Formats: sequence, structure tokens, C-alpha cells
Amino acid sequence: MTAFQQQLAKAYETLKQANWINLSRQIDAESPHFPALPALEQKDLFTLKDGFHVQQLSVVTQYGTHIDPPCHFYTPGSSVRAIAYLPEAE
Repeated sequence: MTAFQQQLAKAYETLKQANWINLSRQIDAESPHFPALPALEQKDLFTLKDGFHVQQLSVVTQYGTHIDPPCHFYTPGSSVRAIAYLPEAE
């Protein structure tokens, strides 16, 4: 096992022992959202009558819990990328 794999294994063991709180919320057309933005839209493109079910979803990104609120409301505010252990987006 490489040093990196050992680090991952150690991190995994630590995380397994943690108590987790799920902050996820189901998103649907009735979900609360900023009033100036549209609600989730979903449209059936194919149904089981076609032999399979496919939906098209359209949703804005301002639903639910923000883990990085400063950058959403304040120009020099920090984003989730400011957390040291996350790689920079390419």
C-alpha cells in the first residue's frame, strides 16, 4: 500500500467513526427557494409507454443549505474552494 493509500485508509477509518448529520433536502417544485428565481421544472421526455422513462429537469443552484454562503452574498467572501484540503477547480 502506498503512502497516499495509507492516508486514505486512515481518513476513512476516522470518518467511519464520526457522527454524521444529513443536511440534504429533497428538491421538488414545492421546495422553498429565493422568490426571484424559478421553481424546479420537470418534463417527461419519454414514459413507460415508450418502453423507458426519461425526464428533463431544470433547477437553479440556489436551493437548500449553502456550505459556503459568504461568496453568495459578499463579493470578497470565501467559497468552499477556500477550504485548504480541496483542490482548485480547473
